[in-house]
Amino acid sequence: MDYKDYKVYGPQGGLAIEVTLPDDFNEDKDKCPMVILMHGIFSSKNIVPIPSLAKNLAEEGIASISFDFGGHWKSEGKMEQMTVSKEIEDALAMWEYAKSLPYVSSIGLLGHSQGGVVASMTAGILASRGESPYALVLIAP
Repeated sequence: MDYKDYKVYGPQGGLAIEVTLPDDFNEDKDKCPMVILMHGIFSSKNIVPIPSLAKNLAEEGIASISFDFGGHWKSEGKMEQMTVSKEIEDALAMWEYAKSLPYVSSIGLLGHSQGGVVASMTAGILASRGESPYALVLIAP
């Protein structure tokens, strides 16, 4: 992916994303659940445990979308301007993007470390809007 062509934007700019689909999945015909994977502070979508979680979910027929929070790695923004509130806005932008994908049947949230804090707070905001995720998984929040 050329990160100059961001598909999702948070408060600090474009977010680097990676979608992992189940093997032999046909985006035009098939539907499946999707989990939004959120990394910890000073981490990335490409650092343990996010890549292995995406792979294991795909093996179980579940798509995932991982991304770098604003100011992290390949996403736009500056680390020193990162706040939990901005990361929640990033997560909500990812939720809206996942909802727009025609092959997604339901959406769950999974967060590791600070990503767990963000995932839980995002779930609360979504619930207040009547849009609760089908699942919420927190790893060492």
